[in-house]
Amino acid sequence: MIPIAINGLEYRCASAWEDLPLSKAILISKLIHNEMPVHFKKLYALYLKGGQAESDIEIEKLAKEITDEEFIKTFPVFYGKCLSLLSDIPDEVIAKISGASRSNFYNQYLYKFVFGLLHIPIDCERKFIKSFTWQGVEYYLPESKKYPGEDRPMFDRTAIEFAESADLELFSKELEGGKFERAANIIAILCRPEGETYNESVCLKRAEDFAELPMNIVWEVFFCFMQQLILSQQNTEIYLLEQAQKVIKQELAAA
Repeated sequence: MIPIAINGLEYRCASAWEDLPLSKAILISKLIHNEMPVHFKKLYALYLKGGQAESDIEIEKLAKEITDEEFIKTFPVFYGKCLSLLSDIPDEVIAKISGASRSNFYNQYLYKFVFGLLHIPIDCERKFIKSFTWQGVEYYLPESKKYPGEDRPMFDRTAIEFAESADLELFSKELEGGKFERAANIIAILCRPEGETYNESVCLKRAEDFAELPMNIVWEVFFCFMQQLILSQQNTEIYLLEQAQKVIKQELAAA
């Protein structure tokens, strides 16, 4: 957290993902979904492409479409709402902060949170942790295992656990909170104390506690889960290709 002094009073604002609990990330995601200026969303989508000549031209063109009213009124309102969620500064104090000051502070400290929640974090390097401790209990992430010619994602988790997690991830994309709306449930399913078997009611209760997990832990589980999804998809595609090749060979042999 970083200290912010305003009129002789000191407040605090999130400066790293570990400062941001999942519950607040969901609120910010909802803010992005409902109130983020359209031009902002378009710009951030272009930033995601990163450095491509076509995207640079599109960014320059889009920047010219932004009106003075958006720069002076619309954008600072959004900055203020982000600051309200990411700090302990009262709304009545934020209301008195100038648009220019909001803009400078947003670009220096808050931009990375909004861009990260909308797309992917630009300052959160995956640490490949095996476990994390929360409220005195150690929870283990799922693992993949390498066999000759095959990666087995989540080999230590059942097919039901993986399927339920994938369904939640797909479903959450349609919600206001985006991919984080059901993140606590996904983490509760995938991450458990060593030796504990999957129990739906236990996971549902545990998800309530995981709502306050810091986002640096949430990102670790998210990156792990997405890796497992990609590996699973690749293995399925390889299997289907092998089966198709067998059928073709059989048909050629019978001809």
